[in-house]
Amino acid sequence: MVKIWYQSAAEMGKSGRYSDQLQEHFKRVVDPGTEVHLHGVPKGTWMNKLPSELLRYPAVFHAALGPVFIGNAIKAEREGYDAFHIGTYLDAFLPELRSAVDIPVSSHIEASLLIGCSLGQTISVITLNRQILQIIKKSIANHKLEGRVGPCYPLDPNFTEKQPVAAFEDPKDYVELFMGLARECVKEGADVIIPMEGILAEVLSSQGIKEVDGAVIMDGIGVPVMVAEMNAKMWNRTGTRVGRHWTYEHPNEEILRHYYK
Repeated sequence: MVKIWYQSAAEMGKSGRYSDQLQEHFKRVVDPGTEVHLHGVPKGTWMNKLPSELLRYPAVFHAALGPVFIGNAIKAEREGYDAFHIGTYLDAFLPELRSAVDIPVSSHIEASLLIGCSLGQTISVITLNRQILQIIKKSIANHKLEGRVGPCYPLDPNFTEKQPVAAFEDPKDYVELFMGLARECVKEGADVIIPMEGILAEVLSSQGIKEVDGAVIMDGIGVPVMVAEMNAKMWNRTGTRVGRHWTYEHPNEEILRHYYK
């Protein structure tokens, strides 16, 4: 059995149908016997505001997500989880998490980009708004994949998370907006289109949308979760680990216990 800790950046109590849809999605894509446990950030993290209102500030990004994500990854390892997955396209603290634990850590953005590279030459990204797109572009650069990524668009420069949550009830206009941008991406050379925002990806998947004009529209939830599951199996069956000499050097237990009780 594989057990995966899925760490979202959402306050699950405020996410409407999103958390239920996610858990149904997990069941559809992972193997029988694999468990994916959904975790959000603590109540009050976003000060009754929308995450994209606050995540534009680097200091807030670190304060809101750093302690929660790193602390929970360490907790997951201590509780016997086989993998930790960053279930947000913010790619929060991936190097730090891989350094902190000796279980595989995957992220939505890295997993979807790497799989996208195997599905086509040019990847396009569509996300919620300009703030999230700016964060995603920085992550793409950090992964040194700018040469494989083509046109990137926000659904609307000023969209907030409220619109996609509402789209669970009435997705027609929302899906049409996405598909219009997706067709523009294809005209500009995209082979693969990744919906890089969790609620956006879930709405599209729930509508069965998988392609546009011959280009692939990736399952932006299912594919990354399946990568997390694959990583857990790879570690367990082959003994393959992350490199510890440079990027992901691992502190000993005494040091970890000092900072993460």
